[in-house]
Amino acid sequence: MRLLFSLAGLLAATALGLSSAQAAIVTWDLSSKTGNLGTTEGYISGGLSITTAGFTSDSFSHTTDLYGKNGGGDEKGLGLNNDPDHEISGDNIIRIDFSNARTAGLTGFSFSMNSSTDGEKWKVFGSNSATSGYTLVASGTDESVHSILGANGLFKYYFFEEDSSGWCDDDNVLLHTVGAMTAAVPEPSTWAMMILGFGGVGFMTYRRRKVAAIAA
Repeated sequence: MRLLFSLAGLLAATALGLSSAQAAIVTWDLSSKTGNLGTTEGYISGGLSITTAGFTSDSFSHTTDLYGKNGGGDEKGLGLNNDPDHEISGDNIIRIDFSNARTAGLTGFSFSMNSSTDGEKWKVFGSNSATSGYTLVASGTDESVHSILGANGLFKYYFFEEDSSGWCDDDNVLLHTVGAMTAAVPEPSTWAMMILGFGGVGFMTYRRRKVAAIAA
């Protein structure tokens, strides 16, 4: 009986460990492609794709070319060609389509901005629609990596803007990286332990029933 409970305990502990097995962060470096990229551009990391697109406003009626910038310091990331510095400014928006990544099982969301060392502000919105229903998920002036969890980290689309509340002619920012977390996948050794655990519990149950039948 003690062995039976020991095996059951081992199996339960193994199952609890599955949540973190082989979970990983997938990051797309948006400074990896440079120059005028056209109105849309795809990026692939870990075999998973996202699609970026540029617009002149949140009406999405007019597109504008994306621009990949890879200069010195924090002058690295994705901006827009219609800005003199090839960054995100004014009413311009970069939209990222995460639909394919979500279908592949990615969870959560992360991003980092660049070119905001002079106090330029930025805002990030999320939605499951490409053109409406926005939720503000983050805002700031820093260049740190921000992780968005819960419902706000599961949107199919994200939108990046320069915050024009303090806007002047030279306020602009860059979108440096975006990322997400893969769903946890059990390692082969974990699967083997689970199979042995199930087998052990099954064998002990069978043995107890057989002994009880002989005694009867």
